[in-house]
Amino acid sequence: RGLGLGTALIQNLCQRAQALGVSCVEIGSTVTNSGALALYRRLGFEDSYRVTLMIDGRSQPVIYLRLTFADYAL
Repeated sequence: RGLGLGTALIQNLCQRAQALGVSCVEIGSTVTNSGALALYRRLGFEDSYRVTLMIDGRSQPVIYLRLTFADYAL
Protein backbone atom coordinates (compact mmCIF):
# COMPACT_ATOMS: atom_id res chain seq x y z
CA ARG A 1 0.00 0.00 0.00
CA GLY A 2 1.07 3.53 -0.67
CA LEU A 3 3.54 2.64 -3.42
CA GLY A 4 1.30 3.61 -6.33
CA LEU A 5 1.00 0.06 -7.64
CA GLY A 6 -2.81 0.02 -7.56
CA THR A 7 -2.96 3.38 -9.30
CA ALA A 8 -0.51 2.26 -11.99
CA LEU A 9 -2.34 -1.01 -12.56
CA ILE A 10 -5.76 0.61 -12.92
CA GLN A 11 -4.40 3.35 -15.19
CA ASN A 12 -2.67 0.78 -17.40
CA LEU A 13 -5.81 -1.34 -17.68
CA CYS A 14 -7.89 1.73 -18.51
CA GLN A 15 -5.43 2.81 -21.19
CA ARG A 16 -5.50 -0.67 -22.73
CA ALA A 17 -9.30 -0.78 -22.68
CA GLN A 18 -9.51 2.65 -24.28
CA ALA A 19 -7.02 1.61 -26.97
CA LEU A 20 -9.30 -1.35 -27.75
CA GLY A 21 -12.18 1.05 -28.35
CA VAL A 22 -14.05 0.46 -25.10
CA SER A 23 -16.11 3.52 -24.16
CA CYS A 24 -16.18 2.97 -20.40
CA VAL A 25 -15.14 0.56 -17.64
CA GLU A 26 -16.67 -0.34 -14.30
CA ILE A 27 -15.11 -1.41 -11.05
CA GLY A 28 -16.76 -2.45 -7.81
CA SER A 29 -16.01 -2.47 -4.12
CA THR A 30 -17.84 -3.23 -0.92
CA VAL A 31 -19.05 -0.07 0.78
CA THR A 32 -16.80 -0.86 3.74
CA ASN A 33 -13.62 -0.69 1.64
CA SER A 34 -13.18 3.06 1.90
CA GLY A 35 -9.57 2.95 0.70
CA ALA A 36 -10.48 1.29 -2.60
CA LEU A 37 -13.43 3.62 -3.13
CA ALA A 38 -11.22 6.66 -2.48
CA LEU A 39 -8.64 5.39 -5.00
CA TYR A 40 -11.24 4.74 -7.70
CA ARG A 41 -12.83 8.15 -7.21
CA ARG A 42 -9.42 9.84 -7.24
CA LEU A 43 -8.78 8.19 -10.62
CA GLY A 44 -11.98 9.65 -12.03
CA PHE A 45 -14.46 6.82 -11.49
CA GLU A 46 -17.96 7.96 -10.53
CA ASP A 47 -20.57 6.07 -8.54
CA SER A 48 -22.89 4.27 -10.93
CA TYR A 49 -25.07 1.83 -8.99
CA ARG A 50 -25.27 -0.37 -5.89
CA VAL A 51 -26.11 -4.03 -5.49
CA THR A 52 -26.09 -6.50 -2.64
CA LEU A 53 -23.92 -9.58 -3.18
CA MET A 54 -23.14 -12.66 -1.14
CA ILE A 55 -19.47 -12.34 -0.16
CA ASP A 56 -17.94 -14.83 2.26
CA GLY A 57 -21.42 -16.10 3.08
CA ARG A 58 -22.78 -12.65 3.99
CA SER A 59 -24.90 -10.15 2.12
CA GLN A 60 -22.79 -7.07 1.52
CA PRO A 61 -23.58 -3.85 -0.33
CA VAL A 62 -21.27 -3.21 -3.28
CA ILE A 63 -20.81 0.07 -5.10
CA TYR A 64 -19.99 -0.06 -8.80
CA LEU A 65 -18.17 2.93 -10.21
CA ARG A 66 -17.84 3.84 -13.88
CA LEU A 67 -15.16 5.67 -15.81
CA THR A 68 -16.20 7.03 -19.20
CA PHE A 69 -13.22 7.56 -21.46
CA ALA A 70 -14.54 10.78 -22.96
CA ASP A 71 -13.76 12.23 -19.50
CA TYR A 72 -10.45 10.38 -19.03
CA ALA A 73 -7.08 11.78 -20.03
CA LEU A 74 -4.41 9.33 -21.09
